[in-house]
Amino acid sequence: MPLSTVNLDVRIAFNPNVTTAWFSSVMGIINNVTMLAIIMSGAAIIREREHGAMDHLLSMPLTPFEIATSKVWANGLVITVAVGV
Repeated sequence: MPLSTVNLDVRIAFNPNVTTAWFSSVMGIINNVTMLAIIMSGAAIIREREHGAMDHLLSMPLTPFEIATSKVWANGLVITVAVGV
């Protein structure tokens, strides 16, 4: 079996010092925004079910998936703006 004549050369374009702290903090913020958006939209759905607003939403020509998706997107946008400020 012949040996490979290919030489691998690792090139690091955007992180020449290979410091992961630069990118782990950004990923931590993104993870927190995602988790908060999902948890707060779940809390909003539970609160609307308790107050009876969910029955009005479900009587509209929307699927439950569309209602849940819109709540996740809206809460995600609010949390992202709050993190940016």
